[in-house]
Amino acid sequence: MIFGGASPLRLRQRSSGLGFVARLITPGQASLGRFQDSKSSSHWAEQNNPRPSETDSEKISDADREYASSSPLRICEVSPYGMTRVSGISTMILSLAGELGVRGHQTILVVPGPLPKSLPLGVTAWAIDIEGPLRNLRLALRVAFRLWKRRKDWDVVHCHQAHPVSTIASLVARVLRRPAVSTFHLWPPASSGFRGLSQSFFNRFQPMIGENVYVSEDTRHGISGLGSVIWNGVDGPLLRAKLGDRNELRRELGIVSFALAFTGRKAKIKGYLDLLIAVRKLLDLGVDTRLIVTGDVSPEEIPFVQDSIRQLDLEAFVIDLGDRDDHLRYLSAADVMVLPSYREGFPMVLLEAMAAGLPVVASDVGGIPELVRDAQDGFLVPPGNVEKLVATLLQLVLHPEIRERIAGAAVQRAAEFNLDREVSSYLQLFESSPRP
Repeated sequence: MIFGGASPLRLRQRSSGLGFVARLITPGQASLGRFQDSKSSSHWAEQNNPRPSETDSEKISDADREYASSSPLRICEVSPYGMTRVSGISTMILSLAGELGVRGHQTILVVPGPLPKSLPLGVTAWAIDIEGPLRNLRLALRVAFRLWKRRKDWDVVHCHQAHPVSTIASLVARVLRRPAVSTFHLWPPASSGFRGLSQSFFNRFQPMIGENVYVSEDTRHGISGLGSVIWNGVDGPLLRAKLGDRNELRRELGIVSFALAFTGRKAKIKGYLDLLIAVRKLLDLGVDTRLIVTGDVSPEEIPFVQDSIRQLDLEAFVIDLGDRDDHLRYLSAADVMVLPSYREGFPMVLLEAMAAGLPVVASDVGGIPELVRDAQDGFLVPPGNVEKLVATLLQLVLHPEIRERIAGAAVQRAAEFNLDREVSSYLQLFESSPRP
């Protein structure tokens, strides 16, 4: 089942521990010519679709404006990942929580600390501090204790990913006879120990505990096929209001050439090395290219990233801005967003780039083909095929009219995955989920 549905009203204003355990266990360019800049990319959204206006797909109908939830809900968004690092999951959770708050619902983030400097209106948080060994087990137990102790303060548990925290939070909700919904963003690789046991438990028993949601059809089929698909959504007008001025940003970054953007974790699994090689090949072909990078890198991958850039002689061509909250601002400086990843669920980074009016080039993996239609509103390439990636980027360098056409189509396509529809689908699920 795929949830779509109309979008509701948007008011855009911007007992003892032992007893608990017992109940839990037994629950009731040069040679190619000069690169031509154009009004394509995020520039398109500013000139052809002035921000923060809405596209037809983003507008709210009169019938939708009459919709109101039966009663406010208090929803615990439980995640094993912190909210200070910019990622697809954290972006999805914060945008969902913010829109729920706009609609009058209370959202409580139950996440590892530290917390972001600011939270959306109507959103509070219970930071779970964890240090030392057995992190997953300690986090799961502390979340369970907090949910039990504050059980009078929430109505629904919404968990994210197949993780020990999600398992035990769902069990607590079942014990208390309250709805539990679990969203799978991407099925993680096989793990050992407590986390591996938790993943096995989730795969077999989660449908008996609560409702399963998948961010793409590919994710649903890859795990079990049981549950609903709710695609991630984006608030296009709000996102476009966060874009920086293209000319100012390019002057700030010293860019006068063709610019690619990469947002996310700098890792092999994300195709970051493939992208670096593609940039090197474009430069060798005479295309003056810059790569704008925002996102973090894990400590174990830092040597790989540094060595790759040095070996490819790209120090002067990679503009690494690090992991930053204002990463959306820098989309305006780029001409194309590239995500040559090897594994994905339904990447928010592509959805955001398309809503910003950037042509995207991405791998044909996971749920990406459910968002990007090849040669219509973006381009798909096989994962690991650097030659195809270079050929596609070269086409966009030489044909600014293609960039402009794809940029306009991307905005319209992103509008089909709007935040209102996503939030309405989750609310429908929260309110209709059976209690054990």
